[in-house]
Amino acid sequence: DPPSKPWIEERKNGKLNVNWHPPEQDGGFPVTHYRLRMRKIMGASRLKSMVRPGEANAVWTDMGTVPANSKEKEAPSVYQAWVGPVDAGAEYRFQVFAYNQTGESEASELSDP
Repeated sequence: DPPSKPWIEERKNGKLNVNWHPPEQDGGFPVTHYRLRMRKIMGASRLKSMVRPGEANAVWTDMGTVPANSKEKEAPSVYQAWVGPVDAGAEYRFQVFAYNQTGESEASELSDP
C-alpha cells in the first residue's frame, strides 16, 4: 500500500512541515524509508483558483528520504519533513513513496495545496 495522503502541518520561516502516516500494509516486509517528492507550480495562488497555471508548468523535485521507524508495527508513527525555502507565489503539493526490500510502493495521493 502507499503511505497516506500527506498534509502540510505547519508553515514557518519560509518552510513547510509535511506530514504523513505509514502505509496500512507493507507487503510482509518492513518499510525501511520514505521518499518525498514536491510539485511546484509558479504563479499559482489561492486567489487565482479559477485560472490556475496548468500541469505543464509543474516542476517535480525529489526532496530526499526519511528513515522509517523500526518499531512501526508496535507504535505507528506520523512522519514529517521540513522543506524549503518556498516561494510565496507558488503552489506546492507533495507525494510520498514507501520502500522496503521488495522495492517502491505506489505513490501516495497528492497533498492539498
